[in-house]
Amino acid sequence: MLREIRMTVSGNVTREPEVKYRRSDGRPFTVVPIAVNERHWDPGSQTYVQAGVTYYDIICPGSLGANALHSVEVGTPVVAHGRFSVHEWTSESARGARPQVRADSLGIDLTFGTTSYTKGSRAYPELEPEYETSPPPEEEGGPGAAPAPDLDDPELGLPAGVRVDADGVVHDTSEEGSEKEQQAA
Repeated sequence: MLREIRMTVSGNVTREPEVKYRRSDGRPFTVVPIAVNERHWDPGSQTYVQAGVTYYDIICPGSLGANALHSVEVGTPVVAHGRFSVHEWTSESARGARPQVRADSLGIDLTFGTTSYTKGSRAYPELEPEYETSPPPEEEGGPGAAPAPDLDDPELGLPAGVRVDADGVVHDTSEEGSEKEQQAA
């Protein structure tokens, strides 16, 4: 039985999201630090009273992290859902712990505002390819690549009655294949 705590938190981004790298394999992820304001209703004053702040690091792996890096900034209200844990840290002068959520999803909180959405995915800045003006590499069909096979070459081993046109489309020219093509048309 898994004993993990799944939770949803909503708060505001407190500083710019930061790219970090996993020690085990060097893959990038994004840390989105948020502050969750705790408040409660005070019946005496008929207002909400601030009761404290809890800071969370939202850990965003893969494309979620790359998209978060390009989508949120300081002050952005967000909602995150994922697995809760406590990250313990030690430095030369201090020790501490910080709650974190390993996010399955992260979104903009629309309670107090609107946003526009663009479908697609971004990449981490370090992984985005630079604009390339040179020819593509051999493995992508660039100079030095093996020439395309001669489609009329009998050594290709195509069955009798099969023809491949210049675009690579296979045509069955046998009597049975011709009847099927005519019925399909």
